[in-house]
Amino acid sequence: MLASTKTSFSMIDQIRFSSRVTNSIELINGVVAYKDLNHRLVHGNKKLLEYNGYKSVKHIEDKTDCELIWADFSEIYHRQERDALNDIIYPALHPGTDKNGRFFLFFNRKYPWKNERKENIGIICHSVEIDDIDFLKKIYHVVKSTGIDVQKPYYLNHPFLQRISSRESECLFYLIRGKTAKEIAQQLSLSYRTIEQHIDSLKRKFSCRNKSELISYALKHEYNLYIPQRLLG
Repeated sequence: MLASTKTSFSMIDQIRFSSRVTNSIELINGVVAYKDLNHRLVHGNKKLLEYNGYKSVKHIEDKTDCELIWADFSEIYHRQERDALNDIIYPALHPGTDKNGRFFLFFNRKYPWKNERKENIGIICHSVEIDDIDFLKKIYHVVKSTGIDVQKPYYLNHPFLQRISSRESECLFYLIRGKTAKEIAQQLSLSYRTIEQHIDSLKRKFSCRNKSELISYALKHEYNLYIPQRLLG
């Protein structure tokens, strides 16, 4: 146990003081951050500093997201990091703010940071702000048509969704939001019968007897936080 802890600190210190690591992460688009197992920052690139209004990495070392400009969303970020430590890796759409109070959305991926023995010693985070106007328009359309809250986290993919098809995930997305089978058919340009078949398939896969049970199951397992990629083009 002591050897593992010692190795972890050694590797973290190597990251802190390595010019090679610093130079490498500056070449990556977006925010790059290294964190320890307690979500405390070990190192980050200039983009991370810019968002938070800092000039030196020393100003963010040992801070968690709870102490940064986007503190309101810290639990959202930490949740994805906990998943990463369990080797559950997926892209997510997350809200954020900068030092000027500007609200934005970014794509976020978190990865387990491992030592030479493949043991977790922290998390590697990569976030890219969405500045594609066409993509933002698609997000706005989805928000407007479904009433989703953009200040919550949304998954664009997740291992627990692998058991259902892309069409089933789209049906479930709208069903959770109160749409009838007829309305879903219009939204997806499919027949009413096809939508009912997808819903029946979902009920079988999740062992639900009716639509009400299916919706309750989906909400309990937070499928409402998933946006099918096809809806975003």
